[in-house]
Amino acid sequence: AVEAKVFDRALKAHGEEAQPASPVPVMSIKGNLGHAKEASGLANLIALLALFESGAIPGPVHGDKPRSLLEPGGLIEVEKTARPWPAGEQPRMGGVSAIASGGQNYHAVVEDRPSPARAQALLRSTRRRPARSDEPIAIVGMAGAFADAPDLATLWRNLLHGRRAFRRLPFGLGAPLELDASRFTGNASQYDERPADILRHDPLHYLLVDLARSAAAKVSIERGSNIPVVVSAEHCSEYGLRQVAAARLPEIEEHLQRVLRETGKDPKGVARTVRAAMKRLSSDLPELWAGSLFNLSPSFMAARIARAFDLTGPTCAIEAGGAAASMGGLDVACGRLSSREADAVFWATADMRLGVTRMADEGAMGLLSQRDTPTVFDAASDGYLPGEGATVCLLRRLSDARERGEPVL
Repeated sequence: AVEAKVFDRALKAHGEEAQPASPVPVMSIKGNLGHAKEASGLANLIALLALFESGAIPGPVHGDKPRSLLEPGGLIEVEKTARPWPAGEQPRMGGVSAIASGGQNYHAVVEDRPSPARAQALLRSTRRRPARSDEPIAIVGMAGAFADAPDLATLWRNLLHGRRAFRRLPFGLGAPLELDASRFTGNASQYDERPADILRHDPLHYLLVDLARSAAAKVSIERGSNIPVVVSAEHCSEYGLRQVAAARLPEIEEHLQRVLRETGKDPKGVARTVRAAMKRLSSDLPELWAGSLFNLSPSFMAARIARAFDLTGPTCAIEAGGAAASMGGLDVACGRLSSREADAVFWATADMRLGVTRMADEGAMGLLSQRDTPTVFDAASDGYLPGEGATVCLLRRLSDARERGEPVL
């Protein structure tokens, strides 16, 4: 219904003369089966081409479903019955939308078999992208937060004085980023959130927003700017992994009951043990709610930054695994600038995964050092010590940064 209202307003904005003679039919391919969610954008395009080919529009799959959510008298409607759609003097046109909950949406208008003259006219009106240049890329803003270093100045002092942020954790040695979500609730309006909702989201989201604002403190960014956001991160942080564990509590409870029953113990005693165990587990895990999905993918981190500045550029997350994600994200961000698709790009990195899942996996693979001091660059190194942190850089083409008088860091 939301998208139908948007399209309806867009059609009506062109005036009565440009409005369609009959309501525009709407079809939908939803992500209910397998990987249809990821494929639905192309699936809708294929469906539209099939309609052109067949010269007909099919009726709805679920004709009995109510359509009260669509505005009465609007220019958008769901087809009630199948009807022919033959090619005529006017070219047939259709729209394809691929909408994501992370905030990155794509829309395309497709025209059926334009004449050669029409095709040439369309090509001439298309904005040509200049070739990718080799111009240097400048960092004009930068911010970061690390273990025992809430900002870059503190990190630099720690490095100069040889201070170590590693400490003994339940599963080994690491450098954790101390981040309590309650620190963001006092300024909830700055994130356009309610304090209660901030506590149910991964605090890493709001840390990245704060870092982005710090990185852009000395640079002028207008709201609505076409600035992409690229985040380099693993699939989900420790908070997200714990959210997955919360979703699996019913399954864990079922397995636990079965195992205890097989020991022959008293059923009442089994029930008490299971209740106590599940209470202990659930108390240490985040609440499961309708917005838990937002905590599982780093694409939502990119959307948070874009939302904070009201940016309209593309947003994405690069999940290349480990350190490769940061270099992959940097390559994508610089590519946007080199191809002149944007005048600036936010590039962020984030890693908060010092929990049982990461430590157990990397320990089992022999990646973690057993020593108390880092030896990663030593010939006798037995592994590395993991740490957490987040950074945000604002990038521009060097010539643009100099022309604007912005700091080139």
